[in-house]
Amino acid sequence: MNSIRGLLVGAVVVFVLTTAGFVWLLNPEQTLGQSAIDAAVMTAIWTALMGAWALWERRRDRSRSA
Repeated sequence: MNSIRGLLVGAVVVFVLTTAGFVWLLNPEQTLGQSAIDAAVMTAIWTALMGAWALWERRRDRSRSA
């Protein structure tokens, strides 16, 4: 059950962040430089979120097995 819930949460997170990224990057008022900066920021946010989630999952698995 927990793995199904984790997959659903992961799918929602991926969908929301991807949609937000496309809307943010495809905004016609932005210049190419702003889009490149936005892409770098979105990549950094995405990497930080996935890293934090991986650490949280590892800690949760460790506490569950102890």
